[in-house]
Amino acid sequence: MSTVWMLHPIKDDVSSAEQYGQLRPINSRYVYPDELQGSAELPQGFRDNMARAANQFDPVRDYFLLGGDYVQMVYFAGLLAIQYGKFRTLRFDRDGKGYVVVKIGPLWWPKYRNRRHKKEQKRIQKCLILKSKMNWKHKKEPYK
Repeated sequence: MSTVWMLHPIKDDVSSAEQYGQLRPINSRYVYPDELQGSAELPQGFRDNMARAANQFDPVRDYFLLGGDYVQMVYFAGLLAIQYGKFRTLRFDRDGKGYVVVKIGPLWWPKYRNRRHKKEQKRIQKCLILKSKMNWKHKKEPYK
């Protein structure tokens, strides 16, 4: 079954979005301006929740419900764009009194993104191999 990811519970009636799947909030509430950290970033807990949700998001089956906190909306859409390149959103249609599907992507930089992603994977793999070799060399052997 599809999941409709929403940033946080909102006051508006979103029951018409349930026809697309089970509603699942990512965060518990709106982020107020005075809660932004010194560098004007979203609090870490909110970012962590959105990163987990982006990892669980299935771009073929799931939907992202547009509504609520704009900053969280932009952040989550950015995560989905980076991770998948394309995804589906639900936008409220006032005239139709319900939600309509809007497809986002594929984005214009997929070749660059994939090439960069492969290079990054190789770099991480090398670091992990080096780290494992270093740990192996520095292991303390028990006294005999």
